[in-house]
Amino acid sequence: MATALGNLESRGNNMSDLFITSKELFHLYAPSFNFEKDEQDILRTALDCGFLVAVNNPAGGLLYMVNSDFDNGED
Repeated sequence: MATALGNLESRGNNMSDLFITSKELFHLYAPSFNFEKDEQDILRTALDCGFLVAVNNPAGGLLYMVNSDFDNGED
C-alpha cells in the first residue's frame, strides 16, 4: 500500500512544502489502486502509513501535508 503512495512527485521545491486535498490525492492515486478504493479509503491509507499529516486549513477544513520524513521502505 505505501509503495503506491510513495511515488508522488513534488510540485514544490521541497516535499515538506507540498499540501494536497483528499480530492487531489484521490485523482493522483486511484489508478495506483486500480480504482478499487474510494477517496476516503485512499486518504485513510495515506494517513495510517504516515505519508500524509492532517493540518488545519486557514480557509477552514483540513489540508494534508506530505510527510518529508516518510520512508516507503524502498531503497
